[in-house]
Amino acid sequence: MRHSTPSLPRFFSWLFLLVCAPALLIACDGGGSSADTAAADGGTQDAAVADAGGGEGDAGADAGADAGQPVKLTSLVDPFIGTGGNGFGVGQTLPGPSMPYGMVKAGPDTSVAAGAWESYHCGGYYWYDDYFLGFSHNHLSGVGVSDLGNILFTPVVGMDDKKIRPAGYRAPLDHALETAAPGYYAVTLADRNVKAELTAAARAALHRYTFASGDDQHVLIDLDHMASSNAHATDIHVVIDPATSTVSGDLLSKGSFSDRWGGMRVYFHAVFNKPVTGHGT
Repeated sequence: MRHSTPSLPRFFSWLFLLVCAPALLIACDGGGSSADTAAADGGTQDAAVADAGGGEGDAGADAGADAGQPVKLTSLVDPFIGTGGNGFGVGQTLPGPSMPYGMVKAGPDTSVAAGAWESYHCGGYYWYDDYFLGFSHNHLSGVGVSDLGNILFTPVVGMDDKKIRPAGYRAPLDHALETAAPGYYAVTLADRNVKAELTAAARAALHRYTFASGDDQHVLIDLDHMASSNAHATDIHVVIDPATSTVSGDLLSKGSFSDRWGGMRVYFHAVFNKPVTGHGT
């Protein structure tokens, strides 16, 4: 049975990112609600992690069958299947939400202290990693080459110079605080007491970050990030408009596959539901 996540005060922050670059920091008004951030259109695949077990979905399905009631088939899906493995048995799937044939394949990216080794991060997420980095918006799933993983968003509390690097903004990954189902992923970042939730539409991803009351709420956007540590985005442009609480821009994504043909241009537009009170790079 999966562990439940601890309850947090409902201070929400929504972000809608539509995806059609260095780290960027957005500070949100902390008064009274959460900091939703980002929906993205980018294009890639589904999600999963191996060795996660059956979880609540199986228990619920069995209970429904025993009672003679219809079973909700989505309760039988474990998005974590395929996210583990070793050597040539690595699954390379992603546990994040996506629509069938959707342009956005949003999901969590992970690493160990030394970074994200390419062979284990073709899909951005690896079950045996130690750290959660954030949510990026386009992924490959089930492939044997590392690419994409662009436009990473992660919630942070407070800000200092150390947090502009992955070693400063990453959070310990605890599988007991993760939840995944078709169309939904959530994780509680215990080191900062923030619950991060993610879902997706055909061309956009929707984030919700629940901070504790009174926290100094920030959303960090790493536009250089890609699925593995040996790939980077270049030629990055970004426009921040505090008047409309939007962030938009484009970058050249150059991964193990796309770099062979000069890279792939990725565009994005993010809308926050809370006022942007400050920003920096």
